[in-house]
Amino acid sequence: MLQNNKHVKAIVTYVWLIPLVYALPGFIARFLPDNQLLVVVVSLAFIVPLMMYVIVPVSLIFLSKLMCGANADPN
Repeated sequence: MLQNNKHVKAIVTYVWLIPLVYALPGFIARFLPDNQLLVVVVSLAFIVPLMMYVIVPVSLIFLSKLMCGANADPN
């Protein structure tokens, strides 16, 4: 049910983007030349697929299991 809810996906995406956008460019900048555009492009190349194919799907599965476990009938 949570898998199709656009609002839940938006909240999950927002919550996970904050630490990734904050921390990842600084980490990547250590390994690249002093070119801010290059750092942004490489950071986005990591962040976007990571969010789309790993973080959001795993978070939605975890939230679905958490919600089903909380609402499970004890009988």
